[in-house]
Amino acid sequence: MSRQDATNSFMEDSPRLTLDDTITFRCGPDVPCFNECCHDLSLMLTGYDVLRLRTHLGLSSEKFIDTYTDMHADGEFNLPLLRLKMLDDERKSCPFLTDKGCSVYEDRPWACRSYPVGSATSVSNLPGRSDQFYFLIKEDHCKGFEQDRTITVREWVKDQDIQAYEENNDFFKDLTRYRKTLQSGLGAARQKMFFMACYNLERFRDFVLKSSFLRKFEVDEETLQNIKTDDTALLRFAYRWLRFSMFNEDTLSVRSLGGLQPQGRSPSMP
Repeated sequence: MSRQDATNSFMEDSPRLTLDDTITFRCGPDVPCFNECCHDLSLMLTGYDVLRLRTHLGLSSEKFIDTYTDMHADGEFNLPLLRLKMLDDERKSCPFLTDKGCSVYEDRPWACRSYPVGSATSVSNLPGRSDQFYFLIKEDHCKGFEQDRTITVREWVKDQDIQAYEENNDFFKDLTRYRKTLQSGLGAARQKMFFMACYNLERFRDFVLKSSFLRKFEVDEETLQNIKTDDTALLRFAYRWLRFSMFNEDTLSVRSLGGLQPQGRSPSMP
């Protein structure tokens, strides 16, 4: 069974939860399995994960990527994705794990933050519409489900500050919408662009501000000022650019100058 088939099978077998459904779960130092889930992980990092982690650590994108990640050539989508690099110890521990728990807890990755609640987006038959739903992830080693805390999914999302991650990872959540385009294969230039826009915001900022980008695309003054100083705003703009350049969505406007193509058609990259 392929990875995607296994994922689809899991999703089909897992009951779908709404924000008002309840779960019984609690994690903390007094739970017997505390920190057991922080070893031998295959943890994909989103662009927002990298932004939060490297800001927490006071590192540039390149330094964080070189120190804490491995490149993962995604077989399904043909995309260069980053995974958190485990330590070279007996248990392949997370590099941020300490005896007291997670040393980057306030800015821990999306997957760690949301566990044991997963979220997914189902593509509706109605054009332009997709529906988000939640599901429960249960692992044999986890004793958190045996604890005495009952909480709604809505309360869990708020308690773990998951909403900010969902809002700033919308492009990653929507990748399944683009499966047909991605499976047709992306050339080296587009793979490089995807990686830069998602993970290396310093380089992407230079790409926008120091290339011919602003001569080719209309960017309003408020957005321009935000992406000069705010990395989260820059990341969301990067996602707009990828939707435009890779998937031909009308997320940017082309300037009507110099014989450039009209809005809605993707010109060559600046």
